[in-house]
Amino acid sequence: EVSKKEVEKLKQSYIEVGLEEGIEQTLKQTAINMLKENMDINFISKITGLNIDQIKKLESKNLMKENGITF
Repeated sequence: EVSKKEVEKLKQSYIEVGLEEGIEQTLKQTAINMLKENMDINFISKITGLNIDQIKKLESKNLMKENGITF
């Protein structure tokens, strides 16, 4: 049987994971918005903390999405 303390610990863990995922999505969307404004990739990386490869992937996915290309 799972104790109340263990349930609370698990619940807190799920909350933390959700928050981390939300923050990551926000940073990615910020990077996409900055790309749309033609900002420098190095500057975007510095501001968001995302690495250059992550930003390039976001740029590529966003271009495909804007052009109606899906997989």
